[in-house]
Amino acid sequence: MAKKFNITGTCIPSRHYMADTSAKLKRVMALIEEGEYFTINRPRQYGKTTTMLRITDLLNQSETYLAFNISFEGIGSDVFLTEQSFSCAFLELLINPMIELGNGSLADFLKEESLKPDSLEALSKSITALTYRTDKKLVLLIDEVDSSSNNQLFLNFLGMLRSKFLSRDLKTERTFHAVILAGVHDVKTLKLKLRPGEATQYHGPWNIATDFKVEMSLLPHEIVPMLEDYAQERNVALAAPPIAERLYYYTSGYPFLVSALCKIVDEDLLPEKGEPVWIVADVDAAAERLIKSERSNTNFDSLIKNLENNPDLYQLVYRMVIENETINFNVHDPLIDFGVMYGIFRNGQGLNIHNRIYAEIIVNYMASKLLTSGRGPTAEIADPLSASRQCAEHRKNPVEVSGVHARATQRQRPRLHRTQRTPCFSGLPEAHHQRQRLCF
Repeated sequence: MAKKFNITGTCIPSRHYMADTSAKLKRVMALIEEGEYFTINRPRQYGKTTTMLRITDLLNQSETYLAFNISFEGIGSDVFLTEQSFSCAFLELLINPMIELGNGSLADFLKEESLKPDSLEALSKSITALTYRTDKKLVLLIDEVDSSSNNQLFLNFLGMLRSKFLSRDLKTERTFHAVILAGVHDVKTLKLKLRPGEATQYHGPWNIATDFKVEMSLLPHEIVPMLEDYAQERNVALAAPPIAERLYYYTSGYPFLVSALCKIVDEDLLPEKGEPVWIVADVDAAAERLIKSERSNTNFDSLIKNLENNPDLYQLVYRMVIENETINFNVHDPLIDFGVMYGIFRNGQGLNIHNRIYAEIIVNYMASKLLTSGRGPTAEIADPLSASRQCAEHRKNPVEVSGVHARATQRQRPRLHRTQRTPCFSGLPEAHHQRQRLCF
């Protein structure tokens, strides 16, 4: 079976073209070797599950570690009804990883233990007993923790792991050498209502976790090997470095978007051209096609859903992309942190939309809503692509710019952030505005 560019599910090296993330994996392995507990919290389709699987393989290939990679996705709500049901289910989840490794003795041990615990305290003892059944250091990896993070019993479970972590030098509290949680949200700052009627509060059952500083975005030099692998296997002529730079230009390294553009070039553009030659301009055409596609995709659907489900976030993004405000980046601002968590914002020269493709998708969507609702102030603003042309004019003569930018400057509103007026999506080459008409 020939490899392909993957935009759904986990990437498998034997089946999919993949960027070279070896440097990222090395940094993650360094955290594990130091016995750290940490959370990989990144947006949807950002390579979290793929990274967890690659780390699991590296751990199990070593003579030092034994990895338990499990997921709480789809296990059902009944598991979280009692400490007994959760404790038994957790131990049952550990069985399959041992069966996959052919470790029958540990699988049998876990089957027996899964019938015993009737509380988290008993589960704690089972975990300690597990550590004495092998000379290897145990590493626990839990994917999709978001599906369980709004549950008090899950927080109690994290609290139990935290307690064992703090006492792990005691023989009676031996535990996992390292624990990795993966999800969109940062488990260190969970918000949860403990009882009906109570206000939502922050809780820190995972405040033992070290900060995860590994950059998960794909950098141009990491994309190059993927392109070279593709070129060799498919006998396609291409110059990998400039194409990788162009892919990064549009996507800011968002893994899903990088693969989506490559997939369009491979499956649509090159067959249409009739020759196996991939040039930089093909990336431009792929970006245009992705943005204007008549078919939606789950990534863009999630982007719009996160905006619509959070009115304050929607208004902040609206001020940036339609009213053309510059917002200072402040990671301590909950709204900005929320947008970063969902992959909408990044820290550039101030607060920026994460990538050029997202910027265009958002502008198109918001401008379309203005038009269909009859609230669009002018035909220029109703046209989502006119923003780029106004940006170019604003750079030439910012005093004389008209339309929404001028009106927004005159409008008085309460300020949640210190702002100043600046050209919309500045930094895009002038010629690119005219050719591709992509806002950023």
